[in-house]
Amino acid sequence: MYMPHYLDRSIFMVLTILMLRPGANGQIPQWGSCPTVETFQDLDIDRYMGRWFLVEAYVHFFELGLSCITADYFLSNFASSQATNPLVTVKNSGFSVMHKEEVASDGTAYLAEAGILSKWKLHFPNGTFFLSLLWDSLSITYV
Repeated sequence: MYMPHYLDRSIFMVLTILMLRPGANGQIPQWGSCPTVETFQDLDIDRYMGRWFLVEAYVHFFELGLSCITADYFLSNFASSQATNPLVTVKNSGFSVMHKEEVASDGTAYLAEAGILSKWKLHFPNGTFFLSLLWDSLSITYV
């Protein structure tokens, strides 16, 4: 049976897309979507505000070639920690070894789900879920 050449390519493309689809929702290249993670339940927003230093993370495009990466979190002027959906200003920065200067990216963060203080959506690059906290010293997040 004769099959036109263009139909051969179409079938190949459809099969390729179907095979790659399971990994499309993942944060890193892997099969399946991101796992459901259990978050820290008693987040005190006021205590989380301030400067945090990045120790370990999956590579994000913004962080390529940077060292000494920090994230500064501040409650916006019109928001308070008692608000039902507080708005947080975020500044990520790091030192570019190649350009010998600080590189920064500003964004905002808001609650991903109303009433759950440990799940945040950041305007860049992805959301942050708080997995564990040792106040004043350590935060383990899933970004």
